[in-house]
Amino acid sequence: MIVRHDGRRSAMASAPDAAIRHGRLIASLVGQRTGPAAAARATAPLDVVRHLVAVQAQDLGQSLWAIGARSLGTTRADVLTAFDRGQVVRSWPMRGTLHTTTPDTLRVLLSLTAVRTMRTLVSRFRQVGLEADDVDRARDALVTALSGGAVLDRDAAMQRLRDAGVDPGDSRGYNLLLRFAQEALIAWGPSRRVGQALVLLDDWAPASGSVRDLVDDGEAALEHVLLGYLRGHGPATLADFATWIGLPLTAVRRARSRAAGAIVEVDETHLAVEAAVPQGSGVPRSTAAAHLLPAFDEYVLGYADRSALFADPADRAASGNGLAAPIAVLRGTIAGTWSRPGTDGTTTLTPFRRLSETDERALHRAADRVGRFLQRPTSLRIGSPAGADGAIRPVPAAPGP
Repeated sequence: MIVRHDGRRSAMASAPDAAIRHGRLIASLVGQRTGPAAAARATAPLDVVRHLVAVQAQDLGQSLWAIGARSLGTTRADVLTAFDRGQVVRSWPMRGTLHTTTPDTLRVLLSLTAVRTMRTLVSRFRQVGLEADDVDRARDALVTALSGGAVLDRDAAMQRLRDAGVDPGDSRGYNLLLRFAQEALIAWGPSRRVGQALVLLDDWAPASGSVRDLVDDGEAALEHVLLGYLRGHGPATLADFATWIGLPLTAVRRARSRAAGAIVEVDETHLAVEAAVPQGSGVPRSTAAAHLLPAFDEYVLGYADRSALFADPADRAASGNGLAAPIAVLRGTIAGTWSRPGTDGTTTLTPFRRLSETDERALHRAADRVGRFLQRPTSLRIGSPAGADGAIRPVPAAPGP
């Protein structure tokens, strides 16, 4: 029997793959919810980021839409304003990959992951010829330039390194910024015409008292992050979380034991928190519709095992495992890829199979949401199916009651 922590049968026991997809969609697309609970759920950019813990953001433009897709009515300018106000920042909190997160969550994540990332930098520094003295001079130069609330764009930061006698070429500048980010010294903050500006993290967004307690208690910090991850990504496995945060399974299992009373066992391997387990039919109408999500989206990258997201293994290959391009999602299943709007506002969608008229209408509505986010007219052109035969193979239906 599949049970919750309190012994009750899980509502997801009867249709594992479909239920897992829809449970994840409900948890991840928090701003898409409808009904009485909508007012209590996150719709603002800050709340979306808090809910997901961290949003992968190596491509800044794609990451802005990852937040906008989850907060209906939000525009690109609204998300940038969250950066400008210091509500969210962009840094390398885990796996050496840029993510958008809140300043306090960044500190908690770095308290867990920075040591491992710093170890990888030792060999990188050796390869590019960075000595300890170079690191110290670079750090001093950036702290001096950024003190008192000053900001620097990337080019200006690289020039400060040159002025200090440190050549930023051959990836040295990038690796130094990564090193200082691991020290919780700097982060990418306010928006600029192109990209973002660097800030001193503590000057830009001072740490709260509660986060200091978590940073000082690694076990409590990992439990806190695990529960946050499951709220925004569940149902998920411990292996999913370990891959997402980049920590060993042994540490993750200890966190799961500490958090046992707050965790729901969806099946033998998948976990969630109570709020992420759908009841009854389990799929709010808006969540069962179509979504155009960005490349590198948490709906894909939040998991080690992504097989449940695809109706057919060939779709997984066609989409580059969901990473090669922005993805079209129908009822929780990745059903095609799409392009960013061109200069004329046209977005081209390439489905994996022929679509029904109902699905096409839903995708046009999803494209309209992209246009409202960008604050410019956007139209959708649906191309020929990526499959060789173009046969109609329906996207799986939502799970029933």
